[in-house]
Amino acid sequence: MFNLFNTNKIEYKSLQADIINCLGKSLKDNELKNFIDKYKIDCEDKYNDKLFICQNDFLQFQNRDQRRQKINEFHIRPNDKWLPYGIVLTDTIESVSDNFGEPDLIDYDFNVFYYYDKLIMISFVDVKNRESTISKITFSSSLKNKPTEEELVKWKEERLINSTAKKSKVFGLNSKWLIVQSNDIQKALNQFGITRKDKTNWEEGFKKSSIRTNGIFISKILSDKILIYGWSLPEIEKHKEFYIKLNNELGTVFYFENHIKTPFAWAKINNGLIERVFREEYFEILIDTGYETEFELSENFKSTRISLIGKNEKYISDQDIKLEYRKYINDFVIRLASNWIFDPRTMDTLELPDIVYLNKNYRQHGV
Repeated sequence: MFNLFNTNKIEYKSLQADIINCLGKSLKDNELKNFIDKYKIDCEDKYNDKLFICQNDFLQFQNRDQRRQKINEFHIRPNDKWLPYGIVLTDTIESVSDNFGEPDLIDYDFNVFYYYDKLIMISFVDVKNRESTISKITFSSSLKNKPTEEELVKWKEERLINSTAKKSKVFGLNSKWLIVQSNDIQKALNQFGITRKDKTNWEEGFKKSSIRTNGIFISKILSDKILIYGWSLPEIEKHKEFYIKLNNELGTVFYFENHIKTPFAWAKINNGLIERVFREEYFEILIDTGYETEFELSENFKSTRISLIGKNEKYISDQDIKLEYRKYINDFVIRLASNWIFDPRTMDTLELPDIVYLNKNYRQHGV
């Protein structure tokens, strides 16, 4: 790979303008082809023409629009060679605010400043700490349509109300989790490389275990049930032995994935065997073994799935592909989880511990 750190910073004088020029372009457009060649970008087709990841030493982008292969975001990692708009590696929230002014919007859930006029989102380690440093800068085409002043004021008021309100622990959508029938929280922590010192609150646990982060967290939710939550949990079809070992060490394991678009999955591992597993990604079944459960049969899942996936829908955008099916299966996964072992929508009705145990850089599946 061409090493950007061995080049002169002046070579990136036009990088900012080139990134903005490529927002919304597809992999087949000349602008993006020229960009990839100019900046020596390596591109990897991860899912057979469905998801391209393109990057160099500090710049990364990927197509989010699987049908049209459009590039709508460019991510810049902190580095000592090039950052946009005169930002430097040591800048904090305080210095960014001094140079740019206060942001148009602040997302406290994801620690992000939005600057619409510059088309950038600046992610910080903690937006509540004025000395917090930058973790990522993102150019985004979604910022081209700046909200009105009235909309911005309303958004800020709503965010202020939400930031002071008690945070819900309910989950299920955009979630990946295990429920393990066990009361041995210490043994569960040991299995995932977590100590009693690795503790945080629920809000931070969910934030650090999202699909864009590397963490998992663990908490006992009932006397005989342990929650293990996070998108870094290994995929069931690739790591069956891992889940069988977890079952042998702790107890029956129930596995669920429920992304708002894809993937979707469920599995039950008991007595050293995977009794039932189903997982799909981009509407293609990756694994479907074991006998269908009574719930799946009663819901006519397989025939309903085929019917909804084959249904012709009016095309609006790629965000709406198979929208009716995705709504159906989002709800189906949660209801299946409720039927099998535990309803994640009931979390706020439980007396839960104030803390969870977090491994913010879980890498079991990469070993």
